[in-house]
Amino acid sequence: MFKLDTTTKKLIFLNVIIYLITLLLPSLVYRFFALHVFDSRLFSATQLLTYQFVHDTSPLHILFNMLMLLVFGSIVEKDYPGKLLTFYIVSGLVAGILHNLTISENMRMMSAVFDQELTMVGASGAVWGILALFVMKHPNEKLYPFFLPFGFKAKWIVGIYFLIELSSAFMSGDNISHFAHIGGAVSGILLYFFNRK
Repeated sequence: MFKLDTTTKKLIFLNVIIYLITLLLPSLVYRFFALHVFDSRLFSATQLLTYQFVHDTSPLHILFNMLMLLVFGSIVEKDYPGKLLTFYIVSGLVAGILHNLTISENMRMMSAVFDQELTMVGASGAVWGILALFVMKHPNEKLYPFFLPFGFKAKWIVGIYFLIELSSAFMSGDNISHFAHIGGAVSGILLYFFNRK
């Protein structure tokens, strides 16, 4: 029987429940709980918290985030008992703020042309914070991406992934908030130093 006996499992459970609600009431959820830009009439400060538990209706988005949270959140929770929720929330807050501060004028213009609100959803920023904490604590831990039979040190895999995010933030025109990922990762690194024993 599935027991909600860890913070990691509780976070995953909450994300999944809100995802199911989103499938039923997407417009309502996105209007009130997605993160709107700061100057939007729909923006509320509480969205800096709530957006972290909302995902778009594509199952791949939440599946990837929850898999990462399950794997790395479980380890970080053991490393820092009682602190995982704080790490998740703080990383997500910083990710959301950085995202809103770095929205390009082109995106704003496109939003105005099509009369669509600029919003962000997802646990990616928070999960990046957890991932960064894991790497700082276990830099030489072997990871096995894509089920390869041989592993690579975490610091190299995540380090390269971070550099890709960094370059994508300035050069990519996709619909992914790379700055949110960067904000989450930087938060995780800072949280590691603030919590060193």
